[in-house]
Amino acid sequence: MQILLTIGLLILALSILIVIHELGHYWAARIFGMRVEAFSLFFGPKLFGFKKGDTEWKVSAIPLGGYVKISGMLDESMDTEQLAEEPQPWEFRSKPIWQRLIVMLGGIFMNIVLGCTIFIGLKFFLGEDKISNAKLAYGIHVSTGSAADELGFQTGDKLVTYMGEPIVYFTDVMDPNLLVDRGKYFEILRNGNQVRIDVPDDFLNTFIEKKQRSLFKPDAKAIVIVLDTIAEKGYKPGDHVNAFLGGMQDKDKVVMINSTPIEKWSQVADLLEGKPNQEFEFVVLREGKEVHLTIATDSSSKVGIGPDIRDLFDHVDYSFAESIPRGVSAAFGQMMNTVKGLVAVVTGNADPSKSVSGPIKIAGIYGKTFSQGGWAGFWTLTGMLS
Repeated sequence: MQILLTIGLLILALSILIVIHELGHYWAARIFGMRVEAFSLFFGPKLFGFKKGDTEWKVSAIPLGGYVKISGMLDESMDTEQLAEEPQPWEFRSKPIWQRLIVMLGGIFMNIVLGCTIFIGLKFFLGEDKISNAKLAYGIHVSTGSAADELGFQTGDKLVTYMGEPIVYFTDVMDPNLLVDRGKYFEILRNGNQVRIDVPDDFLNTFIEKKQRSLFKPDAKAIVIVLDTIAEKGYKPGDHVNAFLGGMQDKDKVVMINSTPIEKWSQVADLLEGKPNQEFEFVVLREGKEVHLTIATDSSSKVGIGPDIRDLFDHVDYSFAESIPRGVSAAFGQMMNTVKGLVAVVTGNADPSKSVSGPIKIAGIYGKTFSQGGWAGFWTLTGMLS
């Protein structure tokens, strides 16, 4: 079922992106009086369609792209017979160069419009939930061997600026897309002293190798969320459900593990790290009462809990007028990150085998994004691709 959902989401996203892209070519061609013979969603043999005016509208069998067939233009249809005849007034080749250029760029223009529209819609209808940097009383949590650890960050560091700009929302610097910037650096507060940490231009490769989702993790109170949804449905080896099976509940506050007092989440994570298949004695506060639990780590040193960081978020709503510049900025920010990423690949600062994804990997990303973020995640990813 998950595979079918993943394939379906990818085809839906491709259909949206392709139709909008090809409409850009179509509308530009019609504005300049060119005849459009066919508009095809996907390639290969026609599955179904209809004809309206001079244009055949159809859906084809191979979901790897699409095309518009403009008279007098050699395109994906590879129809060379027309080009052997004299140019006609309605043909692409008979038009001025500037009109032909606009037709060729029409698809890209519509992709940009679509991306901006999606991000404007997301800002307006959903707003944003962002972690306030001011609420991070414990700073960041840095795991041993993580990307942040290799850069020299330490648990308890408080992020102050990124490239000289104050960090208002911690969420903004969790984004690994920052790693495509050049000359990047952070300023942090450590034990009352401000420290600068520079990030190498080629650090994106290291981050990708770590297979992390974000560059930083917030530290927080040792109040937990228990991963129990898998267990309710029937778990399998590798699912982290020991805490759920051992009786731990959401909002339990861990105050002691194996006689070690606990104040914050990073202490919980560090105590369990690197200790697979071992039992631990937890003392948690639940509705003002101490509860003692014996819970074992699994083979990957996990018990299936995470920090409850919901109180660190600010929800920001935007009016439609406010959504427009923020949505456009988000769209162009994604576009610039793509350009920077390509530059990093070309200059050798990023390994293309690790940085560039094909259709199968993109499909997997769609499935995972939808399962975690629903339709908001789907539209965010589609906007990024557009």
